[in-house]
Amino acid sequence: MRLIYGRGDHFGRLSCGLDMLLRKDGRLFVLFYSPGKRVMYRSYELIGLKLPPLPERGKLYEDDCVPEVLRDLYEDWTTECIEYPDDID
Repeated sequence: MRLIYGRGDHFGRLSCGLDMLLRKDGRLFVLFYSPGKRVMYRSYELIGLKLPPLPERGKLYEDDCVPEVLRDLYEDWTTECIEYPDDID
């Protein structure tokens, strides 16, 4: 799989991230993750999304290429992680 978009956010001692991955067969997957002990990872397959032309190898999409619904899901997930920080000492 090829990483085509990535972002990371830090909320005090909590870190969260979003990666968009493109498989060779054209399927697009998204992973929400938080390093450490947190097990609330989320992953999605995006279906029916028409992406702009792929960026050159070694470059990533800009934020505006991420669908709003996906940004909303990520925001909800990070809020949930902040409200229930079960892995922060």
